Amino acid sequence: MIEGLLLLLITIVLSIVGAAVASSLQHKAWEVQNRRSIEDAQLVRAQELSDKIVHLADRRIYRARRLCWSLEGNSSISRDRALNDYRESVFEWNDSFGYIRANLLSLYNFDCVTNFEEEIHAEFQSIGSLLERALRGRCVPSPALQRRLDVLSSKSYKFTARLKGPIRERNLPHFEDLDAIEYENADRLSSVYLVKRLYGISTKPRRI
Repeated sequence: MIEGLLLLLITIVLSIVGAAVASSLQHKAWEVQNRRSIEDAQLVRAQELSDKIVHLADRRIYRARRLCWSLEGNSSISRDRALNDYRESVFEWNDSFGYIRANLLSLYNFDCVTNFEEEIHAEFQSIGSLLERALRGRCVPSPALQRRLDVLSSKSYKFTARLKGPIRERNLPHFEDLDAIEYENADRLSSVYLVKRLYGISTKPRRI
């Protein structure tokens, strides 16, 4: 009788321990898979963002150059066509400005947003003002303006290179702050929870 009860007790204890180990491993595997899925989604967003910045910046810089060339004497480039193309690129840039800022903040950090605004966007605005002034005065933009476009092109590539570094390394700044969904009972692995799991009693998880 005593041996039978002891054997039953040992069986129950081993079952609880086994359930604890299995549940812990299952939960850890779920956490890894869930975190990986979140990271993959954010890496895709970050790649799309950096590609978009490169595309918009290259487009605006090239069309600004064409507008400068169209103002030179004996240019074969139509000034009206170059101006329309440039203004279209300005519209596309401004139309995407909010999207870029929001994603830089959510995927990277506030310093990244500030650098984008001060190093890239502000320089585009300054160059745009000089171009408008040259158009109103019907004069040829100075060589200094072309050099500023060269510098801005270099800055935009360096900025996007800084964005792509963490993508290659799978180490975006916000990865450390990811809040994986946790289940209260599964995390704590209480004896009540394990017994319920063992005997098929409902243990519907609750989000915390």
